[in-house]
Amino acid sequence: MSPSDELHGNLLFELSQIRKELAVVLRLIGEARRLGPDEIQVRAAASSLQSIYNGIERMLQSVMKDKGIVPPQGEASHSALLTSAAKNGVISSSLEVSLRDLMGFRHFFRHSYGFMIDNELLNPLLSNVENTVSQVAKELHLET
Repeated sequence: MSPSDELHGNLLFELSQIRKELAVVLRLIGEARRLGPDEIQVRAAASSLQSIYNGIERMLQSVMKDKGIVPPQGEASHSALLTSAAKNGVISSSLEVSLRDLMGFRHFFRHSYGFMIDNELLNPLLSNVENTVSQVAKELHLET
């Protein structure tokens, strides 16, 4: 197996894991594509959303390493990763914007209490996450 085949296989595996989390989100938001005020559902959706973003970050780091680009380290590494990925043509600037929204939520989720998560603030992210995941797959050449 060539390094390129190995990378592709790893990216496909990560995408399959992300899509499992996405399926949870889609069940939670239902046909209305909105999350209600139920605290347990809000926390479950928030956890899945964070997991989706973490998986996307792992994918970006793998692609960048494969291209010989050293992923940023340190305090602002999450933001710098997105900047570097866009600057180096790994992702488009429009995808970078969508991912920044998810990154911001991920930061909030990791550093707050669960009761602080508001369904109305979460709903825009949840309604867009399916499109974001599809765009990641397209831009990383995992689907057309």
